[in-house]
Amino acid sequence: MVAVADGMGSRVRAGESATAACQAARDAIHALGTDTFVERHFVQAIAAMYRIRLGNYPDDQIGSTCLFSWARPTGELIVGACGDGAVIIDSAEGTAKVEVPGRGWLNETIGVGPGAPWIFLRQPLGARQIVVLATDGVANDIVEGAEADFVTAIREGLVSSPPSKRSGLLQSELR
Repeated sequence: MVAVADGMGSRVRAGESATAACQAARDAIHALGTDTFVERHFVQAIAAMYRIRLGNYPDDQIGSTCLFSWARPTGELIVGACGDGAVIIDSAEGTAKVEVPGRGWLNETIGVGPGAPWIFLRQPLGARQIVVLATDGVANDIVEGAEADFVTAIREGLVSSPPSKRSGLLQSELR
């Protein structure tokens, strides 16, 4: 399971909110177990765990988007997203980009919390499958129609590199 999040910059506790969103996604999946995945139960669990992790901070100080990818032991890939960003899935069938609509009226970002809208994608796991979870800062820079090139650059530049070097390479590319 991998999660990424982007704290809302207008919120005082944006960084803590992003960390809490990733941890809450992990905690929700762990708490619900691996036998079945019921989307509405996940939405309720992550909202509760996110709020618990952020303690008594007022709602106007917290806020974060969240995207996750989970390769289930059953052979199913589940991708979930709340807030803005993009998900790119590259497999033998091709490359698909799913925009995650997360902006409401007056450019207000939707974030994790009770009643927050989530998008879920479910499909069989495939060999050599790559899932890119991109918060809005990266997603907005991916050229429309060039998603396959983006994934190819990741595959050739990162996946072929030793695991100990991948984080540094990715950080230098995204600065």
